[in-house]
Amino acid sequence: MRKPKVLFVFSKQRSENVTTFGGFEKRLRRFGGLEYAESNHLALENLAFEISNNRSVVTDLRTNETVKGYGFVYFKDWLSLPERAASLAYHLQAKGVPFIDAVVIQKGSDYHKLLQAYKLVSAGLPIVPTRFIPTDKIIDEVTKQKIHYPFILKDALGQKGQKNFLIKSLAELKKVVNENSDTQFVIQTYIPNDFDYRVQVYGYKASLVIKRSKQSNTHLNNTSAGGSAELIKLKDMEENLLQLAEDAAQAMNLQVCGVDILVNKQTNEAYVLEVNQGSQIVTGAFIEKNIPSFDNYLKKTISKRLKIKAAEKELLIKPIIGRHTYVSLPGLDLHNIIAKVDTGAYSCSLHAENIRVVRKNGKKLLRFDVPVIEKGRHFTGENQTCYIENYEIIEVRSSNGTQNRYRIETAVEIFGKRYTTKLTLSNRGSLKHPMLIGRRLLRSNFLVNVELSQRDID
Repeated sequence: MRKPKVLFVFSKQRSENVTTFGGFEKRLRRFGGLEYAESNHLALENLAFEISNNRSVVTDLRTNETVKGYGFVYFKDWLSLPERAASLAYHLQAKGVPFIDAVVIQKGSDYHKLLQAYKLVSAGLPIVPTRFIPTDKIIDEVTKQKIHYPFILKDALGQKGQKNFLIKSLAELKKVVNENSDTQFVIQTYIPNDFDYRVQVYGYKASLVIKRSKQSNTHLNNTSAGGSAELIKLKDMEENLLQLAEDAAQAMNLQVCGVDILVNKQTNEAYVLEVNQGSQIVTGAFIEKNIPSFDNYLKKTISKRLKIKAAEKELLIKPIIGRHTYVSLPGLDLHNIIAKVDTGAYSCSLHAENIRVVRKNGKKLLRFDVPVIEKGRHFTGENQTCYIENYEIIEVRSSNGTQNRYRIETAVEIFGKRYTTKLTLSNRGSLKHPMLIGRRLLRSNFLVNVELSQRDID
């Protein structure tokens, strides 16, 4: 049987013998580990990424090999390069490769344009094809890969169009890279356009649209770069573009953001260019329209959260009940019955046999047998006879038709506290649990956590 390939990921390339790089793997093997697997290691600082809507390739520039064919990946050391680590994790997730620890995919700044591209693609949204190459290797890799000019070279963490260049030749690329050697860049395909849309999204809903058009001497549409601005009414905006902006906000989990949408003037294809957290609320164009939109959302959100907070305070005093819990019925002298908690059922029910009405001491009583249960749910084969005066006959509808059943009212004790409720008597002998607790008893009395269970298992 072929051994699986395991990959160990580190932030920086170091000596092959130190434990923060190749030495980690070597030491595992020295002490008898990894006999079941082939293994390799790489450094995040050497990785180049290429991502579009139908392609994701990660290449280790140290070996010029693509990161593929691995059955498992362990991120050993990654905190100093969290965006590259999270981007690799998204790549692995898309390829169906398991990795640990899962927290790596949650880290990294959403401002980083590579990580943002992976998040948007993971949500099925169209992006401008994006590459990330370590800055000191950009010139060599652009030449080697024959990346077509013109293309956009932009600061991976840039804002407001800063360090955003339209590169038309190798000479221009060398000049920009040499002057900004400490900047992380992404390379994006140039999309022919005359304008873009900034869609302000509040509460995952498009609230304002600004059409931004570039000046003739720049490729940037940003108003901060001198672009002109035109307010577009929501009803005049294409519905699919508004939906695209809202979906992008959802993908980035940003309730307040500005989504930049670019439309190719030759093909009419739309792309999510960027999602900007908390962008241009009190600055930029049309703030007299934007501020009221944001303030209205903020007012509603604050009001809603205060109501939820008040409700949460009330809920905090309620006990938490799990999928199964121990119940006593003191009025029937039944104790420590294991009950199933079922929020899909309205009423409570109890397993009972030989149900009939009898006269005792001059009173009409409902008589029924409940099998004796030990350790909550195991039937011993013996029966306990119960009598109760407070009962009624109800009509119950089920998939088997309509039936008449007896329903009793009695005290139920859970966690040492008594509640008066009604129990339907039915034969639950074929079911795992002799009692069922429904919403009628749960409501206003308990919070249900399905991760918990008091069931005692032999």
